[in-house]
Amino acid sequence: MKATAPLLTLLPLSAILASSAFASTTYNIDFNDTDSSGSSTETWNTYNEHTDLVSGTTLVDSQNNSSSVFITATGDILTSSGNNLSNPATRPAWLPEFAADDFFWTGNDTGNNELSFTTSFGGLTTGNTLSLDLFAARESSLVLEANYEYSLDGGSTWSGFTVLESDGSAATTDGWNSNDTQSQLFNLDENGGYEDGRYLSISNIVLTGSTFDVKVTVPGAANYAGINAMKLTIIPEPGSYALMLGLLALGAQALRRRRV
Repeated sequence: MKATAPLLTLLPLSAILASSAFASTTYNIDFNDTDSSGSSTETWNTYNEHTDLVSGTTLVDSQNNSSSVFITATGDILTSSGNNLSNPATRPAWLPEFAADDFFWTGNDTGNNELSFTTSFGGLTTGNTLSLDLFAARESSLVLEANYEYSLDGGSTWSGFTVLESDGSAATTDGWNSNDTQSQLFNLDENGGYEDGRYLSISNIVLTGSTFDVKVTVPGAANYAGINAMKLTIIPEPGSYALMLGLLALGAQALRRRRV
């Protein structure tokens, strides 16, 4: 009689690996934590000063678990001390007030020069699937327009974000039915993050390099722009899990043969 018990005891482990192979992990980032109002059921990585991002800072996930993912920032980035950075009546449901009501920014463009800063996520694996929600809002009489772009290959190529309404549906007015935030400037105040609660998003994009970069560029015609908060979701590259399951199956087969 064939002994099948060893194989049966291995099958639950295989099932567990298969079910968790594509589990996602979320990281919440709060830029310039100057507001403590409101609360969240998730953990947020908060940064009081832009200088905290000069060197790589390791992130915890939304459930407060440690990780190897880290974030850095370069370029014309400053810490804001302003207020009226978000509108509680319009901000997206995924964003708590304390994270929405502050931001890091490019500084005032007083010389009609282009200003830009980039935030980069490292500790990632080529083949990871990424989704990102980005909120940028501020009430001001100044011109608050910028191009928001992302790169999946270390900065060799850049693409624009899709603009969503505060409820998560695609924005179809003000040119967003045919443009993204690379081809069209996003306004942080009017028809944008503050007044309408709109936010920027990409979904299920495969990483082709080892870093994920997000860049804010203010043209000479704008005064400043920034980022209030981001929510990054990562789904692990499936190849490594497929390898694990394959090795497990081979081990189970070999063990079964030994027990026959």
